[in-house]
Amino acid sequence: MVWDDGSEIGLSWLQDLALARMTSEEFREALGKLSLTVEEAAAHLGVSKRSIAGYRRDREIPRAIVLAVRFMLQRRARAD
Repeated sequence: MVWDDGSEIGLSWLQDLALARMTSEEFREALGKLSLTVEEAAAHLGVSKRSIAGYRRDREIPRAIVLAVRFMLQRRARAD
């Protein structure tokens, strides 16, 4: 898949994402790698700051959020 901005996602990576889960610890680490504050993460992911805080603690992270965060990490890795 190629997105409008030129980003590409391979089929095997996309299949892996379909099964993806993320722990609160992984979520915190991802936000750190992305240099996102709670406020920035909420804005980028379209959820409340309270939701982000919950994901950082112990709340189950919805698959859509996991997919979005992993995509943002992938884009960051390609940019570096």
